[in-house]
Amino acid sequence: MREKSNSFLTKEIKQNSQQPKEIRGGVTKVMKKKLAAFVLSSSMVLSLTVPAFAAATETDPGKYLQDLNIIAGDQNGDLMEDSTWKRQDVAVLVSRLLDAEAEAKATAKSHTYADVRGTYYDGFLSWAKAEGLLEGHSATDFGFDEELTYQQFAAVVLRALGVDTTGANYANVPALAVEAGIVPAGTDFTAKATRGETYAVLVTALNTEVPGTGKTLGQILELEGFDVEFAVSKAEQTGAKTLSVEFATAAAADATVVVKNGFLTVDGEVKFAENRKSATFVGALDFVAGTYTIEVTGTNKKEVKVEAAAVSSVELLNTNLQAKATTQDVLYKAVNQFGEVMTVSPTAFTATAFNITKNRSYALTPDAVNNKFTITAGATGEAANIAKDDSVLINLIHNTSTKSAQKTVTVVPQSSVAKVELGAVAALKDTARITVGDKGLVLPIKLYDQYNQELPLSAENLANVVFVTNNPAVVRVSDDAATATVNEWGLVTVDGKQQLQFAALNTAGTVTVTAFIPASASQSSTSVTVNAAAALKTVTIQQPAGLIVAGEKVEVAYQAIDQYDASVKLTNANQLVWFSNNTTAVPVANIVVDGDKKLQITPAAEGVTTINGYLNGQLQGTIVLDVKATAVPSKITGLKATTVAQFVNTGAHTYAATDFAIVDQYNRVIKDEALTGALTIAKKDAAANKVTVDGTKVTGSVNLGEETLTATYAGKTLDFKVNVVAESAVVDYDVTKPVNTTLYSGTVFTTGKTAADYVGTFVLKSGLDVNGKKVAVAAGFDQIISSNADVVVVDTATYKVNAFAGSNDKEAVVTVVKKGKIVAQVTFKTSNVAPAATTVSFKNDVAKEITAAYNFAAQVKVVDQYGVDITAGTTGAWYSSDSSILAIVDGAATIPAAFTGEKEVTVTYVTSNAKVAAVTVKVKK
Repeated sequence: MREKSNSFLTKEIKQNSQQPKEIRGGVTKVMKKKLAAFVLSSSMVLSLTVPAFAAATETDPGKYLQDLNIIAGDQNGDLMEDSTWKRQDVAVLVSRLLDAEAEAKATAKSHTYADVRGTYYDGFLSWAKAEGLLEGHSATDFGFDEELTYQQFAAVVLRALGVDTTGANYANVPALAVEAGIVPAGTDFTAKATRGETYAVLVTALNTEVPGTGKTLGQILELEGFDVEFAVSKAEQTGAKTLSVEFATAAAADATVVVKNGFLTVDGEVKFAENRKSATFVGALDFVAGTYTIEVTGTNKKEVKVEAAAVSSVELLNTNLQAKATTQDVLYKAVNQFGEVMTVSPTAFTATAFNITKNRSYALTPDAVNNKFTITAGATGEAANIAKDDSVLINLIHNTSTKSAQKTVTVVPQSSVAKVELGAVAALKDTARITVGDKGLVLPIKLYDQYNQELPLSAENLANVVFVTNNPAVVRVSDDAATATVNEWGLVTVDGKQQLQFAALNTAGTVTVTAFIPASASQSSTSVTVNAAAALKTVTIQQPAGLIVAGEKVEVAYQAIDQYDASVKLTNANQLVWFSNNTTAVPVANIVVDGDKKLQITPAAEGVTTINGYLNGQLQGTIVLDVKATAVPSKITGLKATTVAQFVNTGAHTYAATDFAIVDQYNRVIKDEALTGALTIAKKDAAANKVTVDGTKVTGSVNLGEETLTATYAGKTLDFKVNVVAESAVVDYDVTKPVNTTLYSGTVFTTGKTAADYVGTFVLKSGLDVNGKKVAVAAGFDQIISSNADVVVVDTATYKVNAFAGSNDKEAVVTVVKKGKIVAQVTFKTSNVAPAATTVSFKNDVAKEITAAYNFAAQVKVVDQYGVDITAGTTGAWYSSDSSILAIVDGAATIPAAFTGEKEVTVTYVTSNAKVAAVTVKVKK
């Protein structure tokens, strides 16, 4: 609740010597959130069109403001509508609007105004001055009790709305105030402003929507009663594949943004701002023109008109051409209407080059692969050849947009490699240091010509550089006396760029690599330290707690430290030497490190054993395992809460062991996957007539009431009751609905798929009573109805739905009925767009560690836009991030014979329509 006082506040503006100093516009402590919004765009005032105050307050704007706790009146509640405004009231008004009245009032006196009477305003005036909001005429003269005119008060409101009314602008206040609608025409702006007249002015401003925000000023200031609902307030295209979205309030942590073109979801990535009041959607591809829909969780949909990217400007980038007969580049840049650099093929341009000096034209050849033109001047010695100091005019016109560029460049001597720079060599990704045997290390190198222009890293340019190392046993380069072996040195293309890669050999040490250009004497060196392979120094093993049972894995916590005092993980149990003094209970072979680098022990039999782990002959730890006998079913304790125990006539349920809570001799509920034995169900009383039993299938009869059945599993029995109830006991139904509600109506299918794969199916799982408990009911539904059979076709026997052949971009509602009750209703859309890979992923059980040949193709899953698995009919390409460690062809991976060690490799699968899945695995040999 806002604190009340006996004054209403205002602020005024100084116009040269005619008005006192104004509220300052600086944003400081309490303004961090509200004042930034309080000082709005000046254009807002010019677009105010609402009446003086909201409809609910047309007869009493003062009461409206009083209800908001912005004004209070005197001690008797009198709003003093005939009274004028005093200058000191400004500080209180601003503090209330910023919800800082209590803070301002409690501020210790720091002002030095000698004309302030009493102590009430000391806190407010000190606070306002400290916040840069209000100052006096001088350090000692505030202007206490000075009355405001209508012009001064109007200037206050205009300033609050973002209009600069200082200096020469003060003279325009009457015209601006009337145009804004905050005061009526004919107002005497020289008269003293009465409170009653100005209440309506304030209500007008508070209830006016600020253009571009979707909020009123009162909402932006977060005044009580001005609630803001979460909604998309603004959405616009800001890039060729970028949409920007603003919200009226912060989006929830789990809010999602979905962009659709028609009914098709657009692939892309959403990033929320830190305050979650805005978000950016970046599409996977450039947008096509059209009206897109933005759907945000918990709010309205917003349509955005989207333009396809188009060339807006063209620029030639060459600063010169070189005097050489061989091919050289003519580079250009195209920018779209959003200011983004575009990739535009040179075939989309008409380009010419004319040697002004020699009066000769040259052909510009499009290089579509590298998005540039090339120019060849002719054979050496020909008159037509480009020579030093020639002037060449280059013209470029984009054929579609007609945007053009023209530049005259001067011919300079041919470029040559003149300078080399080496950078520091970094360790491989996700490693702390360079280690012996590391392959794919990158030697950062830059080459420059005599014009200090960076040259491409190519074999041709590197031929001008000599490389030397002072210790070839640590790092070998191509210019060593000993020939560098495969994968030790050379240019490698990574992400379309050339890298100079090398390998650390099998000797640790520090080596200096030097690059030298004989033609210019430029040289550069860098130092590379190659560390010995990490080796275990200590392993601390912790005693496992809890029950230990034969045949059940026990995870043993440990901490491993290498010689660099870094925490590491075990990769193989054989890194330690293990001893068990009872190998019947725990054979050493049952001590393993799994793919997640967890140390696990699987006891084989009952007994007590002491296990010691040694590293380099030193004892690292001792654990004692008291292994109990293998777990066996001991008791059936009852039906699980989710199991059917109620039936209607002809309602059936087939029981399985997993429907029961079965415990072992240690009183632990046995997991479902371990319940592999046979279950039997029998009547307790053969003469009972409530249900029939056929194997483990139980079916209700017309006879209502309870009956006792006997379940037997592994020799353990349980008597449990089932109850046959009337149909009226079923108040709802548990129905599984189709997950994908877009149905394919076309005739083109991927390999192995037919129209039968593109259906949706409704499945009746059970009935539900008033408490949500399951009831076994008769199978199937009574009706399944399509609202338009020319859009969606239903099968009344199988409860399947499919698109009507040829239907496209249409909707129909399918309704499912059971016992006169609508139990499911789903809106389906149809599409004739041919199935294509939409999501690609690796299965959860894909190997994390590879020690031999492995078939990744069997571990990938491709799903189309209709939710159908089309893996078998999808083509794509396979890639290994390092084929010297793991080679892969058509998804079949092999470890090269030359590789030994343990390294991580990323395996990537890319479908023919550019959908990607990747998995990182450990390769060990």
